[in-house]
Parts: sequence; structure tokens; C-alpha cells
Amino acid sequence: NVTFMSTSTAAPDSYLSGILSGFYNKNDNCCLYVITAPAGTPVLPLVLGGKSTSNYANEQEVMLPPGLVLVFQGVSEKIVGSSSSATIHFYEARFPPKIPLPVA
Repeated sequence: NVTFMSTSTAAPDSYLSGILSGFYNKNDNCCLYVITAPAGTPVLPLVLGGKSTSNYANEQEVMLPPGLVLVFQGVSEKIVGSSSSATIHFYEARFPPKIPLPVA
């Protein structure tokens, strides 16, 4: 990813109704993505002050830095809400490994 990545720290239940429901297909129970990052990964939290100042108050947007690689960790079915089972894809955000350059 050569640019920043916008993510959200919203709880899975937040995607079942309201504005965030546009990001989740309840008919197909698809798809939610969980991105984890190692401790110390720089992030920029964009907390906008809650419901009084944002139409997306439940989203709690977080910007991840450019250059991250998303490494697929697997898929799991989890209960979201009172009874809906959702497909959740898990990824770990990592910086690419350092590549030694030849000495000129």
C-alpha cells in the first residue's frame, strides 16, 4: 500500500444498522475485515468528538501509515449482533522487511 490506509475501530455490531451498515452486506453476512498491527506501529486516530460533531461517530477512524503490507491470517465465522453469523477476514499490517542494498 503506497498511500495511507483508512480503517475503523468500530465494533462489529455497529455495522448492522445506521450509517455504517452501508459497509456490510447483512444479506450475505459479508464481509468484515480485522486488521491487527504490531505494538509500536504508528497510527493517527481521527476521533471527531462523538455524535455531536460527526455523522460517523461510531466509526472512530484510524489512519495507518503508507508502505504497510497486509498479511492474510485466515477466515473465521463469528456471531455479530444477536444472532447473525458473519465471515471475518483477519490480516496483520506489517512493514515490509528491510532489503539490504549492494554497496556501490
